Amino acid sequence: MKKIMVLGGTILGTFIVSLIVFGVVTIFSNLSSANNMQLCYGDLHYVLAENDEYISYQERNRVIIKDRNGGQVVSFDPQKKEIWPDQMVLGKEHFYMLEWDDTTTETFRDAIIMQFDYNANVKKRIKVQKASCIACKDGYLFLGKIEKTLEMEPNYLKGFWAQYYIEEEKFGDKWNIIENQSDKKTKIGNTSLYYHDAGYFSTEPDLNGYCGTVLEDFSVKDREKYLISIENKRVKENLQLLLKKVNWGNADRCQWQEYQKGTNIYGICNLYNSNTELEKLPIDEVKQAVFYWIDCVDNTIKILKQCNDTCAVLCTEKYILYETENALIKYDVISGKSKNVLSIEKPMEQMIYVDDDFLEITNINPEYVLRLDETDCEILEEINNKPINQDCSRLNTIDTGVYFYDTTWITNYSQVEGNHYYWLRYDANAGKYIIYQDNRVKIGKFELPYQFEDDIPYFLDGFTKYGSDFYAIISSMDTEKEDDDNQIQQLAKVNLKKENLEIIYDVSNEHIAGDGEKLFCCIYKDYFYLDSRTKWQSYDKRAGKPIRIDIKGKTMEKLSTTTNMKKASPYLSYINDKIFYAVNEGEKTSLFSYDLKEKKEQCFLKLPAGENNKTEFVRFDKDFIYYGKYIISRKDKKTFHVLKSGDKNVISNEKYVFYLDKTNKIHRLDKQNKHDIIIRKKPATEILCTEKKLFARVRNKKAYTKCVRDAADADEFADSGEDFYSDNLYCLDLRGREENKIWKGSYKWTN
Repeated sequence: MKKIMVLGGTILGTFIVSLIVFGVVTIFSNLSSANNMQLCYGDLHYVLAENDEYISYQERNRVIIKDRNGGQVVSFDPQKKEIWPDQMVLGKEHFYMLEWDDTTTETFRDAIIMQFDYNANVKKRIKVQKASCIACKDGYLFLGKIEKTLEMEPNYLKGFWAQYYIEEEKFGDKWNIIENQSDKKTKIGNTSLYYHDAGYFSTEPDLNGYCGTVLEDFSVKDREKYLISIENKRVKENLQLLLKKVNWGNADRCQWQEYQKGTNIYGICNLYNSNTELEKLPIDEVKQAVFYWIDCVDNTIKILKQCNDTCAVLCTEKYILYETENALIKYDVISGKSKNVLSIEKPMEQMIYVDDDFLEITNINPEYVLRLDETDCEILEEINNKPINQDCSRLNTIDTGVYFYDTTWITNYSQVEGNHYYWLRYDANAGKYIIYQDNRVKIGKFELPYQFEDDIPYFLDGFTKYGSDFYAIISSMDTEKEDDDNQIQQLAKVNLKKENLEIIYDVSNEHIAGDGEKLFCCIYKDYFYLDSRTKWQSYDKRAGKPIRIDIKGKTMEKLSTTTNMKKASPYLSYINDKIFYAVNEGEKTSLFSYDLKEKKEQCFLKLPAGENNKTEFVRFDKDFIYYGKYIISRKDKKTFHVLKSGDKNVISNEKYVFYLDKTNKIHRLDKQNKHDIIIRKKPATEILCTEKKLFARVRNKKAYTKCVRDAADADEFADSGEDFYSDNLYCLDLRGREENKIWKGSYKWTN
């Protein structure tokens, strides 16, 4: 995450990936009596950039630029300009957006920088290697790069750093190297820059290698040991001064944060009680907040204020900000007077983001953007963020997209479509996969392609039924490519007559990821919806760039997304021309819908976050919305039931909700009277249901153990042994009674 510097001041913002700010996140939970505060480097949620004439905001998936009188200059969706911006800066006649290439690493970033006029027309688009940050001032664009001389990447709250510059009107020509003019100083236009021994220039002077900001947490008892461990000379001197002045009392730990402004350092400490480092501090455990100013020329410190039972937010030369249980307070350092900047009712979760020029309070209604000047605060924007009245009762849940199921283990594939149960097995004698329906009714067979010239097989990565057809994702290797880039991945359709696969589209460059249950490619209304990811992104399921491919493989197009959708991706549910998804933020979860036709995003429900705060699919049936352990009525959006015994594998039909508890016992919840009973005590691996039947997969422990052992012992088994293992498969009635053992689990080469 990088910092933005703009004409007339420093702004830190986010659109897709956000930029460094001196940030505070304060979280209040209504689920417990404790109010928690998290102090961290964060993002501004709304403000993107500012100069003397304009200020830009993000609103859902759009960028809006306004003039100083609040009039709108332009509003646009940057993704339609083929950029997903990580940074934005405003110049005189143009503004600029930077997007990092996600295939690069933290120490080597390739980037795209685009120049726009103030009608949002693209003027120029260039590529830059090793890009870290951009800044714009006095008609010049500045560029900071990650180079070998940098041991630590600078983060300046009050300024910017760079090694290169170019006049705005010459954007696209060769970058100029910033050079010393005299005594480690230089001037570009009207901007004075100081040389730093780490090999860059900054609007802030070099203070013995100080990188602009510090954020640390240390044990009060071991503070002297911690001091010895600090390598940076200026940081060590700052802490030495602080240790002599602060009354540490009985506190266990100290969260310490400071930033540079000229030759001065302004900082805060929150002293709290805990045996271990905490990110979220209970307010009643914060013993003392300390605000200080260090003059680095004289090497002296002044404690501006110490107060109990409050949480420090920001320290400046003339005033400080701190948080109490229900208000944001400004204390004037000169007059000694305090005033209530804003009264805040306790919501489930409240976030406060701060930099030198702006303060944002989000997750309350309304939300606020405040401007911070040298002496005061004023409300700049008031944003109504109340969840909209999304009419979930009218959704046609029959119109739902289907995802591919992960078939690394063939036995894992099972799917209910059209009130029928489908499953797969592998016939080793014939070398073909068999598609079964319900009680072992054979639907058909198919085999995978084979690269006979190189003796390289294909593997079945994913499988699903869509409409009356079956589709597969298969993979292999390209022997003509390097080892780290030789994967072949293709979308295919099953031809039941010829018992083979028809290749639809090569998705080798898209790197479709999975989570062990699903592959993140959805078929909806005759399109494949997926993310175009890098191979690095595919390992951790990070969101890529959304695309869709028509079901015949003739066209591929990029799609719009939003900040929230990227956070939720790839857990996106396609229903009734909308995408539904959830964003977990601290102690709450927000449910969103995105209209595919109108391209509008709306938050329609907020829930307490689950225990493990994991992201998963938002699901619907005709009666309820399902997310985590919550079952919510579609009609009034009130919580119908909370699954206290567990929230795994939740499924439903007309009358019941079925789920597995923490010990994998099968539960049945009556939709009418909420009667929750265990209907089968024997552990199940997975359950699915139709209107009249319940199907349960149960692990065959002996066969499974042998398969896993073989996979570990021999490489060929690691690639193909999973095809020959199968779970036990049972058909049950809706009371959990066994009607038939459809398949006896085994691990063998033939059926």
